[in-house]
Amino acid sequence: MLVRNHMTRDPICMDPSAPVRDILRAMALRKVHHMPIADDRRHALGIISATDLCRAAGVYESDLAERRADEVMSRPRSIAMDAPLRWALDQLCEHGADALLVVDRGILIGTLTRADVLRALRSALAFDQEGSCLEVSLDDPDDLFVVFQVLQEQKAEVRSAVIGAVREDGGGAVLGLRVGVRDPRPLERALTEAALTLLVPQEELALRGAPPLEREPEPQRES
Repeated sequence: MLVRNHMTRDPICMDPSAPVRDILRAMALRKVHHMPIADDRRHALGIISATDLCRAAGVYESDLAERRADEVMSRPRSIAMDAPLRWALDQLCEHGADALLVVDRGILIGTLTRADVLRALRSALAFDQEGSCLEVSLDDPDDLFVVFQVLQEQKAEVRSAVIGAVREDGGGAVLGLRVGVRDPRPLERALTEAALTLLVPQEELALRGAPPLEREPEPQRES
């Protein structure tokens, strides 16, 4: 996943001498929350966001609309268009930025916002496709093999699979699945019967109107 595939190309930009009122008008007209500031050769100089405008409003108060762009803009965070998307995600998270300027040798060629990255992740995880999500606790080294064996037996189409250490109780890794089925309950039952632990949020169970999943008791052997 590269920045070039998810950025907005050739964005509108404003001159550093432009008054804030013109920038606000352009942002409202184009329904954007960020405005790159560049010179007449499109060398990236800065960026103005809603956060920058709020900060400037506390300084300039009544005459904010007449202030120049270079008085209120912030230093831009930039990235190359051929950079991996995960590098952009790192910058956005580490620096608290809302958008990155995509540059080539200092020339502005695009923008990449938090919303762009979220859309890319949503697509990569297949959340934009019809299906269901499952979370399985991987408590044993063989659990991953068992999960995919059950999925194969149930003929469930796996659209995405991610393993991460996200349990709040400090337990082992969790396998997050996006599968191409509308009703996940038969698959959940099969996974539970295979001695796997499903992590189903209680809120989701309440919405379904279903009781917590439990393994069916094994039949007693006659003595």
